[in-house]
Amino acid sequence: MTPKWRPSPPRSITRSLTPAFGDQPSAILGDIRRAATVKELGTLNQRARACALQHLTSAASTDWIARFTELADRGIMTRILALIGQSDTPGCWCVCGASGRGESMTRRAPHVLLIHGDDAGWDPQDNYARVLESLAACDYLPGFETPFEPSFYVASAGEWSRRYDAWMRSPVLEQMARSRPLFDLRPFHGPRALWDQVREGVARGVDRDILQILAHDCLASLPPLTFFQDAVVDDSGERTTVFRLEHSALLPLVDVGRVFGMAARRVMGTSTLDRFAAARSLLPAHEAIFRDASQALRVVLWQQGRIGISQGTTGSELPPALLSRHDRHMLKSGFPAIQRLLELTADPAWLDAL
Repeated sequence: MTPKWRPSPPRSITRSLTPAFGDQPSAILGDIRRAATVKELGTLNQRARACALQHLTSAASTDWIARFTELADRGIMTRILALIGQSDTPGCWCVCGASGRGESMTRRAPHVLLIHGDDAGWDPQDNYARVLESLAACDYLPGFETPFEPSFYVASAGEWSRRYDAWMRSPVLEQMARSRPLFDLRPFHGPRALWDQVREGVARGVDRDILQILAHDCLASLPPLTFFQDAVVDDSGERTTVFRLEHSALLPLVDVGRVFGMAARRVMGTSTLDRFAAARSLLPAHEAIFRDASQALRVVLWQQGRIGISQGTTGSELPPALLSRHDRHMLKSGFPAIQRLLELTADPAWLDAL
């Protein structure tokens, strides 16, 4: 007997069932594209993070959850441009730092910058200020401390190229260390040709000297030794009541990944996992180290996302009391992997193998 055709339930009914069966990532992304106000985007930001938390059940889930939150943030920023009438401006809008790497799962505000042509013919500084104002109203948490004034993040492609060239030619004098998140640059709206101009200049500027300096700088952040009861024990034996997850575990992985992304001439527009994959191709003899580092990164991002979203923070610092015995075991298992990665990076012998 041929089954009778039944029409799909109306959208209103589907939405009413969402609380019972869980929100759907595709529905959230669709609602972001149709949002009528900035306030509505703030509510959708909350929904996106709640949905991410619901599905953030293991380290293995971080790959697709990070991709979902990246799409949600990109959708929110793109919709802001439309709501304030800036969709057709000729600048290339980009993000850097965690958002530029596609690794921001908490409500940390994306760090936005603007690349415009040498002859803008419009007021990019005013447009940038309006975007930041709207983004702040979308229920994001303050991002990382920026070393420059807001106006610095708006410049022509020629000026951005000059800045990157100066950082790479004189990394110590130009204080490149404080600008490292800017090397995680990723475009999300507007003509990519402006971003390509900057990206290609950085790729051309990579040499052994800059790689060696950046590799040495990675040793500034070391993973802790272990957890003891509700304290963290660092390499000097000192105990603290807060696990500085971002500084002690995430930052070393990100910084090393950036070094090998530059070695592969593929640093901008890539994630840390992409950079570790490139490193495996560059240095196949050390493949196991980069695979272990990739797994350690997934565990760190999982805990940062899970606790950061549930506690309404960026997850940069975690009280050990919030970590179960299993969570602590998973994190501790990654500390030796981070240490081995740092030891490899600090040994200039890997540069000879390129």
